[in-house]
Amino acid sequence: MMDGIRGAGLASLLLLAACAQGGPGQTASTGPATAADARYACQMRGAMAEDRVYGPFGKLDIDSALVRAQVTEDCLAGAQRAGTLPPTPKF
Repeated sequence: MMDGIRGAGLASLLLLAACAQGGPGQTASTGPATAADARYACQMRGAMAEDRVYGPFGKLDIDSALVRAQVTEDCLAGAQRAGTLPPTPKF
Protein backbone atom coordinates (compact mmCIF):
# COMPACT_ATOMS: atom_id res chain seq x y z
CA MET A 1 0.00 0.00 0.00
CA MET A 2 2.77 2.44 0.90
CA ASP A 3 4.61 1.77 -2.40
CA GLY A 4 1.50 2.76 -4.37
CA ILE A 5 1.23 6.05 -2.49
CA ARG A 6 4.93 6.71 -2.87
CA GLY A 7 4.79 5.91 -6.60
CA ALA A 8 1.84 8.24 -7.10
CA GLY A 9 3.66 10.97 -5.20
CA LEU A 10 6.79 10.48 -7.29
CA ALA A 11 4.75 10.62 -10.50
CA SER A 12 3.17 13.90 -9.33
CA LEU A 13 6.58 15.35 -8.54
CA LEU A 14 7.91 14.32 -11.96
CA LEU A 15 4.97 15.98 -13.66
CA LEU A 16 5.45 19.14 -11.61
CA ALA A 17 9.17 19.24 -12.37
CA ALA A 18 8.58 18.66 -16.09
CA CYS A 19 5.98 21.43 -16.25
CA ALA A 20 8.41 23.84 -14.65
CA GLN A 21 10.93 23.23 -17.45
CA GLY A 22 11.03 24.94 -20.83
CA GLY A 23 11.11 23.19 -24.17
CA PRO A 24 13.59 20.37 -24.74
CA GLY A 25 17.14 21.43 -25.46
CA GLN A 26 16.39 25.15 -25.71
CA THR A 27 18.32 28.03 -24.19
CA ALA A 28 16.81 31.40 -23.38
CA SER A 29 17.28 33.00 -26.79
CA THR A 30 18.18 30.35 -29.36
CA GLY A 31 18.49 26.60 -29.69
CA PRO A 32 21.67 24.74 -28.76
CA ALA A 33 24.64 25.15 -31.10
CA THR A 34 25.67 21.48 -31.17
CA ALA A 35 24.36 18.07 -30.17
CA ALA A 36 26.74 18.13 -27.19
CA ASP A 37 25.17 21.43 -26.07
CA ALA A 38 21.70 19.90 -26.33
CA ARG A 39 22.75 16.86 -24.26
CA TYR A 40 24.34 19.09 -21.63
CA ALA A 41 21.22 21.28 -21.49
CA CYS A 42 19.09 18.18 -20.88
CA GLN A 43 21.43 16.99 -18.13
CA MET A 44 21.17 20.39 -16.46
CA ARG A 45 17.37 20.32 -16.75
CA GLY A 46 17.43 17.01 -14.87
CA ALA A 47 19.65 18.51 -12.18
CA MET A 48 17.39 21.57 -11.86
CA ALA A 49 14.30 19.37 -11.58
CA GLU A 50 15.97 17.36 -8.82
CA ASP A 51 16.82 20.60 -7.00
CA ARG A 52 13.28 21.93 -7.38
CA VAL A 53 11.73 18.77 -6.02
CA TYR A 54 14.19 17.96 -3.23
CA GLY A 55 16.01 21.26 -2.67
CA PRO A 56 19.69 21.88 -3.34
CA PHE A 57 20.64 20.24 -0.05
CA GLY A 58 18.03 17.47 -0.13
CA LYS A 59 19.03 13.94 0.66
CA LEU A 60 20.21 11.85 -2.25
CA ASP A 61 18.19 8.68 -2.60
CA ILE A 62 16.56 6.60 -5.30
CA ASP A 63 13.62 9.00 -5.64
CA SER A 64 15.85 12.00 -6.35
CA ALA A 65 17.85 9.93 -8.84
CA LEU A 66 14.62 8.86 -10.57
CA VAL A 67 13.42 12.46 -10.89
CA ARG A 68 16.72 13.54 -12.42
CA ALA A 69 16.90 10.57 -14.79
CA GLN A 70 13.28 10.85 -15.95
CA VAL A 71 13.46 14.58 -16.68
CA THR A 72 16.79 14.14 -18.47
CA GLU A 73 15.50 11.25 -20.60
CA ASP A 74 12.29 13.12 -21.45
CA CYS A 75 14.31 16.16 -22.50
CA LEU A 76 16.64 14.04 -24.67
CA ALA A 77 13.67 12.34 -26.33
CA GLY A 78 12.07 15.72 -27.01
CA ALA A 79 15.32 17.05 -28.48
CA GLN A 80 15.51 14.01 -30.76
CA ARG A 81 11.91 14.55 -31.91
CA ALA A 82 12.68 18.23 -32.55
CA GLY A 83 15.73 17.28 -34.62
CA THR A 84 18.21 18.93 -32.25
CA LEU A 85 19.82 15.58 -31.46
CA PRO A 86 20.46 12.70 -33.83
CA PRO A 87 18.71 9.43 -32.93
CA THR A 88 20.56 7.27 -30.44
CA PRO A 89 22.13 4.28 -32.21
CA LYS A 90 20.77 0.89 -31.16
CA PHE A 91 23.39 -1.82 -30.81
